[in-house]
Amino acid sequence: MENNIENTNTVVLEKSTNSHVLKGKVKVLKNMEKMNTIVLECDGGVIVEHGEHATVRTENNTKYVIKITQQEFNPVTKALMNACD
Repeated sequence: MENNIENTNTVVLEKSTNSHVLKGKVKVLKNMEKMNTIVLECDGGVIVEHGEHATVRTENNTKYVIKITQQEFNPVTKALMNACD
């Protein structure tokens, strides 16, 4: 991948009221919706905006990012649900 702004993409990692967004030279390799997991290939450091919590940057030699949305058991519905914050 070339090192210019034209290759910058935005990927929503977690859809919620406090969305988690990844920005940088990245492409989605695999989106496993049933497992709530996304595998991304990166070219250098990427920015992760974590809503109101913080903004972080991966190290420049980062090749892959894997986002797994935590699941939690809802005792009322007796079902697993995304644990979005």
